[in-house]
Amino acid sequence: MSNEAFDSIAAVMDWLGACAAGRLDDLLDMYDENATLECGCDGPYIYCGRAILGGYWSSRLADSAPLAFTMNNVLPGEGPDCVVLDCLSYEAKPVRIHFRFAPSGKIFGTVCGPIQTCRKAV
Repeated sequence: MSNEAFDSIAAVMDWLGACAAGRLDDLLDMYDENATLECGCDGPYIYCGRAILGGYWSSRLADSAPLAFTMNNVLPGEGPDCVVLDCLSYEAKPVRIHFRFAPSGKIFGTVCGPIQTCRKAV
């Protein structure tokens, strides 16, 4: 796939739609065979390979909260094949996800973690 014809933000929106609809097969088809996911939400964990990601996403899609995978913001990341997504996690908690794409247009790597919210001074 040519990078000129590839819209990484649209790909992230498709990813978010697959998550929200619980479409595991569609979601996994978006990942490169050797993709990695670094999750800082439940601790620092790294998941490698599409097969392992299947286990990771299967339980999260099955246990999704009603407002899970609601988008708050999406921005281009650093570099032409990077996107930053702020959304609600499967638990409906605010997370930031950094996506990197392979030349094929598949997701090659994601790094996610909770978004810290500021508290008002009392």
